[in-house]
Amino acid sequence: MPGFSSVALGIWVESGSRHETPENNGVSHFIEHMMFKGTPSRTAFQIADEFDAIGGQVNAYTSKEYTCFHIRVLRSHLEIGLGILADMFLNSAFSPEDIAKEANVILEEINMYEDAPEDLVHDVLQDGVWAGDPLGMTILGGKDVVSKLGRDDILGHLRRRYTPGRVLVTAAGNFETDEMLALLERYLGGFGGPAEPDGPAEQPPAPPYTPCRAVRHKDIEQTHILVAYPGVSALDDDFYTMALFNTVFGGGMSSRLFQRIREEEALAYSVYAVNTAYKDAGLYAVYAALSPENTGLVLKLIDDEIDRLFTQKIDEGQLSRTKEQLKSNFLMGQESTAGRMNGIARNILARGRIVTPEETIAMVDKVSIADIYSLAGRMFNPANRSLAVVGNEKDIVW
Repeated sequence: MPGFSSVALGIWVESGSRHETPENNGVSHFIEHMMFKGTPSRTAFQIADEFDAIGGQVNAYTSKEYTCFHIRVLRSHLEIGLGILADMFLNSAFSPEDIAKEANVILEEINMYEDAPEDLVHDVLQDGVWAGDPLGMTILGGKDVVSKLGRDDILGHLRRRYTPGRVLVTAAGNFETDEMLALLERYLGGFGGPAEPDGPAEQPPAPPYTPCRAVRHKDIEQTHILVAYPGVSALDDDFYTMALFNTVFGGGMSSRLFQRIREEEALAYSVYAVNTAYKDAGLYAVYAALSPENTGLVLKLIDDEIDRLFTQKIDEGQLSRTKEQLKSNFLMGQESTAGRMNGIARNILARGRIVTPEETIAMVDKVSIADIYSLAGRMFNPANRSLAVVGNEKDIVW
């Protein structure tokens, strides 16, 4: 991207909570934290200070399917930034003292998450519909497990998952390819060990979806609800159909759900729908936060809007406008170095290849109204309806 001043680079590892067991749930996230705690040549402060000195950004996050360590720096500081990131990735010390201290930090992060009901309700739902499967486990892990994770647990998981065959590097921005490859060879070329110590990089089996009704009681002012159905995976043929459908139904301020529940009925401040897509599974959920006395009414309105989809159908004009909205948002996102770097990685991790912007636009353009109603007809099976609730609710009539 020669017109830009910066470079975004990420190191992605196929290590997330779905690669864990109940006995070490949270270890992938713990490793992410420990990568910032120092190496033989840099303290944790020096890592932060050296990035600040070049005006660069460094961060990381863990998901259910991967962990990402990423930087964004000016082109002139690329080698410095990559050198620091590679030192963190290859040489982190994982000292017992730092592990004990960071466990307390993560326990506070879990406490903070428990106080964020809009996020918590998604975990409650996924634990219900994928009960007993690693995909249903939380990314942070539970307090009882995290507090007992030791250096041997952490390094054992690191050896199993942090192997060349499970690591991807992506970059986007102002650089020359040959220059980038030379820098990667210089700073990451020593990343050795067996490529696949446990055989081929296995993909966990797709979890079965089990309809559930799950309630987490909390003494808070609002009730947070998710009404859910099986969604589409990142590899599903209907992935782009889902994107268009959700934009119309619950994806923004002009969507049917938002207009009905917030604008017309004024029953919620926050209401939206989202398809959470993994490699082999998806979950489509409608979220709303509302006063407890309105829970039953809002649940009925959600059902009514689903029914209304099939009586007041999407027309060609609305489909055309929605396609333009999606394509515009996608193409504007391509103008960000970080957005481009992230998109490349997610395509490779999910599909094994880069999906070009031209391919994406073509896939959006080919979706028809018949495709949308075929998906909606399969998805909204009343037998598959699930409900997750966080709040003061006791008896929910639905």
